[in-house]
Parts: sequence; C-alpha cells; structure tokens
Amino acid sequence: MNCRARRRLQLSAEAQAEVVRVEQIWSELREAHANEGAFLFGRFSIADCMYAPMVMRFHTYQITLSAPAKAYMDSLIAHPAVQLWLAAARIETEVLPAYELGEQIGLYAASPELHPFLNKSALNARF
Repeated sequence: MNCRARRRLQLSAEAQAEVVRVEQIWSELREAHANEGAFLFGRFSIADCMYAPMVMRFHTYQITLSAPAKAYMDSLIAHPAVQLWLAAARIETEVLPAYELGEQIGLYAASPELHPFLNKSALNARF
C-alpha cells in the first residue's frame, strides 16, 4: 500500500456498502467505549492495529466518512505507532503500478524527519 499517495477513487455500490458496514462497526464500538479513550475499545488495542490498513486506505483514497468514523480515523493516524509506520512508508521509493488505483491527486514527499527516531539506518536495524 502506497501511504505516500493521495488518490481519488470512484467506489462501486458494493464497496460503498462495505464502507458503511465498517463505519457502523466503528460507531458502535466507539459509542460503547467513548468514556475510555479515542480508540475502538477506548484504549489503543490489537483491534485498532487490525483496522489500521483500512484506515490508511480510506485516508489514501479520500473516502468520505461520517463524523464519528472520521474522528476515529484521525485518532488512529495520530497514534505514535501509526506515525512511525507512515514515516517509514514515506521514505519508501518503490511503487507497484498494478496496485495504484484511481487518479493520483497528491503525494507526500519523502521526509525522514517526520519521526525523530527514524532514518534509513534505524529502519534497517529495526525492520
């Protein structure tokens, strides 16, 4: 997944129905755990890790979400672990054209300064 890109994609009716289904799941969990934190079960958990790739796809493809789903997405993107993932992704230069769907409308510049602990040698040591 190219986390550097911002793309525009026309969703099929089936894909839009799936977005609505995911929004419903997120909204129900957020409502049930709203007093415990900003994540699905209040505190950051493995459930948030599971949904992180979907959040990044929604973000990359500029999918319009309900206000509660957008708030959850923003909270997850702001989490330090996700910020580290994004920083690593943004210095990756390989692009797989077969997986670049939709029209590109923007691209984040490669910037290792996005995270204070990230540079190419640190990435090689960590991953």
